[in-house]
Amino acid sequence: MADTVADFSQNEGLKIYDFYNDYVFKWIFGQQVNARFTICLLNALLDLRGEHSIEAVTIMNPFNVSANLNAS
Repeated sequence: MADTVADFSQNEGLKIYDFYNDYVFKWIFGQQVNARFTICLLNALLDLRGEHSIEAVTIMNPFNVSANLNAS
């Protein structure tokens, strides 16, 4: 399995997280505050444009960081 974090210490400790990691994906696309990212992803994957594009989403089961940290 690939590493989920790439450490770029030469860039002041910047860490890049792998979108293939379920937690990272859910953290980005599973929160209402990031709904714009989810809309863009869905429109790109479904090749929707113009009047057929998705304009709004409601995250019904949002990703909860604290609940997921306590589950492990």
